[in-house]
Amino acid sequence: MVNNFSNKTYLFVSTKKFIIVVYNNENKVVYKNEKLKSEKTDKLELKFLKEFLNRNIFEIEKKINRFIKNIFLIIDLDDIYSIELSIKNKLDNVLLDNNSINSLLAEAKNSCDKTLENVNVIHMIIDRFYLDDKCYEVFPNQQNCKTFSIDLSFICISKNILKDLHKILSEYQISIEKVLSKGYLSSFLDEKDSDLFFTAQKILNGLNKNEVFLTNKSLKNKGFFEKLFNFFN
Repeated sequence: MVNNFSNKTYLFVSTKKFIIVVYNNENKVVYKNEKLKSEKTDKLELKFLKEFLNRNIFEIEKKINRFIKNIFLIIDLDDIYSIELSIKNKLDNVLLDNNSINSLLAEAKNSCDKTLENVNVIHMIIDRFYLDDKCYEVFPNQQNCKTFSIDLSFICISKNILKDLHKILSEYQISIEKVLSKGYLSSFLDEKDSDLFFTAQKILNGLNKNEVFLTNKSLKNKGFFEKLFNFFN
């Protein structure tokens, strides 16, 4: 077997069910399995998850003839919540550029990390921009202003939950590539496009131009911010 560079594997985790889906490099589903829990509970059953993975990981790797090394995790739990933050900077009537927004985003992320020590930020979203108190929905690049501020939303989850999930997946030598909130993904669903996993793929490809993507070594956006946010090490 070889590593799964040409496939994307998604694992949906909730208190009610688990789903695992594999897409090939043509974005076609090559494997999908779902398991509903027989007992009603409001807690995540890790033992049940291990049993689900035991039944599916080997079958997937056998079918695609590749090892699963990375997985995209979609979580639907009450422990996920959103925090809103506004941050402002005085610019002394200068031309707004990439460095201006970079410094504000870095400051906002650092403030969030210091305040919320026991959580992980899984989505960082720019809600609004303000130039001299005038509101913009998209980045108003190359404009003069005296003050510049940003409204942000951080979607967070407990570090303990991710630690437990990471521990289980590591038993299969699988690492978590990206964690996604089911509630956040659902906000992009509509009647024409109601597939949660396909929507996840579009989000990862930059569907929301105001989402800043967080990785271990960088913070970047796959849309028009792609060149702006390579400042986290």
